[in-house]
Amino acid sequence: MGGDTNINHNTNATTTTTSIYGLRPVDYTIPPEIYARPPPPPPKPGLKRFYFPLSLVLTAAVSCYFFFNNQNDAYEYWSAMQTGGTFPGGDYDDDEEDDEEEEDDEIE
Repeated sequence: MGGDTNINHNTNATTTTTSIYGLRPVDYTIPPEIYARPPPPPPKPGLKRFYFPLSLVLTAAVSCYFFFNNQNDAYEYWSAMQTGGTFPGGDYDDDEEDDEEEEDDEIE
């Protein structure tokens, strides 16, 4: 198939034969270089360092508030409708304004 690469570790002489696309096979006997990790980023100035933690706390607080203080009237409404009762919120009529306009039209 392709050519062989012979690397002599005692001397720095390397003989390379060309292979497909001019690449050499990987030599796993030579350990790779280990680089030092980069320094950490500098601390954020001012209030920017508190922005992310505060946004997490506020989001959790608002979510918990709405979760535990859910005053949903749908349960009362459907339980009243299933037992044959009336709407528990009183006699609210969506069409009150339309009814008043019809009454005004009849009077005129």
